Amino acid sequence: GPTSTGAYYVMHAAGTTGIKDAPEMNFAVSTQKSIFAQFVASIWALHAVDTTHNDLHGQNIVLDGTGESMHLALIDFGELKSVARSWKVDYKCDSNAVWRWAAVLAGCEDGAQWPNWKTSKDDLWGRAAKFKSCISTKWEPDDHFMNAMDQLIKSAINEGDDHYIKEIYYTAFVESNMPPSKVVYPAKFAEGCRDWEVR
Repeated sequence: GPTSTGAYYVMHAAGTTGIKDAPEMNFAVSTQKSIFAQFVASIWALHAVDTTHNDLHGQNIVLDGTGESMHLALIDFGELKSVARSWKVDYKCDSNAVWRWAAVLAGCEDGAQWPNWKTSKDDLWGRAAKFKSCISTKWEPDDHFMNAMDQLIKSAINEGDDHYIKEIYYTAFVESNMPPSKVVYPAKFAEGCRDWEVR
């Protein structure tokens, strides 16, 4: 619908707090990790069906709930593309968003985040080193996670074709920080769909 300053839309099952507000929310480390795991799982849900979001800025990743019941959703799917046609540069790239929002959630310095502006590869490599150091210190992930993140970072800086979301998703770090699954606004027509055979 219209407003005096633009338009709005309502999406069910999504919160209203953008992830950009995370620094002011003083999340416990366990909540930071859970939100990050949900973010990676949300992106992987798209990539697993050959779709990328391409617009993961701080208001298209939304949070709802409090503390341990905090859950994340992605909204605004107007830039969906196949993985082959996905954004490979700037903040719109899915893998760059994983780096950026992990740094924000963990409370890393600005110089450890993927920037919202064009910068040199030398600057990005410097940011990457600060990011890896920050995440290692604050979240204490295992080597498997850090190796997967290193692949993502290298591809992001070099504008590679692979986002390495799958590799991040299939780490013990992400798995162990995912909250229990829950059904939100289930559709009656989909009851029993887990039993459907995929061909």
